[in-house]
Amino acid sequence: MSQERQQELTQILDESGLPTVRTDDISLQFKEFFDAAGEWKEKAEALKVTNDDQVEEMAEARKGRLIMRDKRTGIDKTRKRLNAHIIIEQKTVNKLAKILTEAISPIEKYLGEQENFVKLRREAEEKAEYDAFLKDKAEKEEKDRIAAEKKAAEDKAEADKLAEAQRLENEKLKKEAKEREEKIAEEKADREQIERGKEILRKKKEAALKAESDKNAKDAREAKERADQAERDAKAAKEDAERLEKEKQDREDQDAQEATHRENHKKIYGKIAPPPELPVEGEDPQEPAPIGIAEESAPAGGTVEVSIPAPEPVNIPGPRTCPTCGQPLPQ
Repeated sequence: MSQERQQELTQILDESGLPTVRTDDISLQFKEFFDAAGEWKEKAEALKVTNDDQVEEMAEARKGRLIMRDKRTGIDKTRKRLNAHIIIEQKTVNKLAKILTEAISPIEKYLGEQENFVKLRREAEEKAEYDAFLKDKAEKEEKDRIAAEKKAAEDKAEADKLAEAQRLENEKLKKEAKEREEKIAEEKADREQIERGKEILRKKKEAALKAESDKNAKDAREAKERADQAERDAKAAKEDAERLEKEKQDREDQDAQEATHRENHKKIYGKIAPPPELPVEGEDPQEPAPIGIAEESAPAGGTVEVSIPAPEPVNIPGPRTCPTCGQPLPQ
């Protein structure tokens, strides 16, 4: 072992405060370990293996390692052996001290109480007052705590009640809002349905009015057409009636004219000469020339002039001839 290490161990023993006999005994018990450590420290420093053929050095290293192992375990055994005496001594001393303390302490306490009677009584009274104060304080704090907890519970209950009421109110408002929205939507749907119905009715009414207007227009047009046709028919019927009346009158006039013509022809022309041509309708009639008629009673070589008025023109459709003489009759 190095000189510094040796001095360090010696210093530990000197500073331990143990009696010299005791430190000498401890030093003797560990002397062989001191010697072995010093011896093998020098050998270990001189031993250096650098290659495989240093067999003796490796054997010497093994030998030293085993010796150091034995010394190390020996140190621990010596420590335990020395401590065993110390532990037994310590336990014995502790037991004796405990017994003696238990015997002396009650006596000391009693004598102290007797010595400090006034002080202890005052301390006891002060302690009692302080304990009462602490008790009152604790009771008050407990009451305050209970009251605070009660108030907190009441506040919480009130808050919960208000929260529940608010929740119910919110649900009510939401429900009412939803009902209003549904009602508004329903009313809107109803209005839309009504508007659709009105629109359908309006279109139907417009269609009906248009149909009626078209029908009225058609009826009016047909009525006008019927009225115009009736007017035309009435006009045509009137014209036909007038025409027929005129034709009838013309026939009657013609028949009368023919009758007159035949009568005159029979009286005059039947024996003497054919009747002159009758004037055509639209032409100015000519005055007939005097016709000489030989009478048996007339003087010899004389004549009798007879003036015969010309017949009025007759409108007779188509060329016609006198049924008596065959002469053309005026148209």
